[in-house]
Amino acid sequence: MKYSKRIASIALSAIIAASVATTTMSMGAFAAANPATGATSTVNITLTDSEKHTMVAYQIFSGEIETQTKPAGSGTATGSVLTNIQWGSAFGAKGANTSDRFLAALKADSTIGGYFNADTVATAQDVADIIGGSKAGANSEMFKTNEAANLKALNACIDNFFSGETTPAASVSASNETGKVVSFADLTDGYYFFKDSNIVDGNSDGVVNASYTKFILRVVGGETTTLEVAAKSELPSMVKKVKENNNAVSGQPAFDTNYTIPDDYNDVADYTIGDTIPFQIVGSLPENFADYEGYYYKFTDTLDSTLTVPETVTVTIKDGLTTYEIPATHGGSRNYTFTANDNGFTVEFADLKNLYSANGSKVTLTDDAYVIVDYNSKLKANAVIGRPGQVNKADLTYSNNPNYSGNDYSENTGKTPEDKNIVFTYGIEVIKKADEANGNIYLDAGFVLKNATGQYAKFSEDNGAYTFTEWFSPGHGFELNETTATSNSLLFNTDSDADGETSTSTVGKALLNGLDEGTYTLVEVDVPDGYNKAADVEIVISADTLNNGEWTTNAAEALTQFDSHEITANENSDCYKSATVINKSGSSLPETGGIGTTIFYVVGGTAVVGASILLIAKKRANNK
Repeated sequence: MKYSKRIASIALSAIIAASVATTTMSMGAFAAANPATGATSTVNITLTDSEKHTMVAYQIFSGEIETQTKPAGSGTATGSVLTNIQWGSAFGAKGANTSDRFLAALKADSTIGGYFNADTVATAQDVADIIGGSKAGANSEMFKTNEAANLKALNACIDNFFSGETTPAASVSASNETGKVVSFADLTDGYYFFKDSNIVDGNSDGVVNASYTKFILRVVGGETTTLEVAAKSELPSMVKKVKENNNAVSGQPAFDTNYTIPDDYNDVADYTIGDTIPFQIVGSLPENFADYEGYYYKFTDTLDSTLTVPETVTVTIKDGLTTYEIPATHGGSRNYTFTANDNGFTVEFADLKNLYSANGSKVTLTDDAYVIVDYNSKLKANAVIGRPGQVNKADLTYSNNPNYSGNDYSENTGKTPEDKNIVFTYGIEVIKKADEANGNIYLDAGFVLKNATGQYAKFSEDNGAYTFTEWFSPGHGFELNETTATSNSLLFNTDSDADGETSTSTVGKALLNGLDEGTYTLVEVDVPDGYNKAADVEIVISADTLNNGEWTTNAAEALTQFDSHEITANENSDCYKSATVINKSGSSLPETGGIGTTIFYVVGGTAVVGASILLIAKKRANNK
């Protein structure tokens, strides 16, 4: 912050570092006017999340708040100042946290110790003069240069001193059990250090999705009895999407203001078993990303057991108009670690502030950057037909303490709620009939299933259920018939009795599992003896799924209808498209009344023989 924005000299000095309000004060003792002795104040600290925060307040200096006319050129004509400065209640006379030990800690600090190490610095007033400026109109030497670094060091020194003492200092704590405001009541005038000491889950969902506030230094007191402080608790966010291969999905709302989800990526999709399914995870950064020395960042992706775990992922980062390709390693530096397990994987960045792009250049991110993970999975043979579908999810673990100084940035983390996707697949129920729609079934009729592009489906059979394995394209002399169909696992048969005879039931079924929406053709290639080849049957699989919306947990909201019918329950029987195939028995030529065509065969044959005899006799007569 520029010094023109800081209230100079003995007025309140607002030092705001990296978007978190941290206030110091010029501490010189001056002639008083209108002293407000014995007054107490309430400090309300308003946070930006809904989690439960417990904060503590340490009074570093005590004193009296006065309103005083400031020197010319210092900005506002009047201001509040702290006078009669003494060590505050944080250094209780009987406690181990004595003021002498605190002063020793200041002098020993590697960043700001030089400002305090003179022998003449011994009292609270001396320390206040160094922090706030020693005379009217003077700014603190500590903050004329390296303001952010020195302010951070001052905060860290205060925190380390009180956190490291075995005997707790005299402090006040408060929590926001019912809302976003942490309220401290009856604070006597002075200079306070506020610390966000603990965060617990405020939503009963088992996830602490919050970050600690920056340390706050604040003068408390004066004519205002209630002091409002807006402390930022900035959070990243995360979204996971699956690409829909049939239904066009576009125009989705922007993710985290500036990142628009690519077209056709959605929360719901449907696929055929064996299909490659693209997924994308996107994470943002908090607005106070610059406050962190290092930033831990880990995606955890959990896949349904019916989806394959990828062997690799692709990581990119978009920051404004720049896109970086981020390899797992570059040279001797590791950008991230990809770890696969039985039901998913993690992508872990030990420090987002220590990244290198594919060309070897250092990547310096802003808080507008987005981390993007793309990967492919496949739908396995054990996929559930229809509801409840194949549910998969992801979450983000992130650094949440901008005050941390250390080497392992994973020590202080929060976690986003899980974001979920769902993938569906469907089936066809083939019903085989003889002669008419309500006739009996005839055995050993075999069929192939063809898709809209002319490919044929291969199936694996188990107890009358046929699970899709792959698409097959005939060619190079391949002819589709009973023998080749059987050898290529394309043939399936309808139900049969144990004796191999015609079923006495009126319905025989074959279930074809694991198909996407689309148009298919059922072709008979193995025709029952005594029957004609059945006409090809066109089958259209259609489903109504949620597009351009946020899906949460209920499969009924993701898949609402199948084949234009309401789905009554989370049962896969609701998601089979029925197709009835009818074989007609008898000759392929029509036969009508009387003796039929046999008489014509007999008469015709007699006429031919007679004509031949007459022709031969005539030739013999001529020869004579």
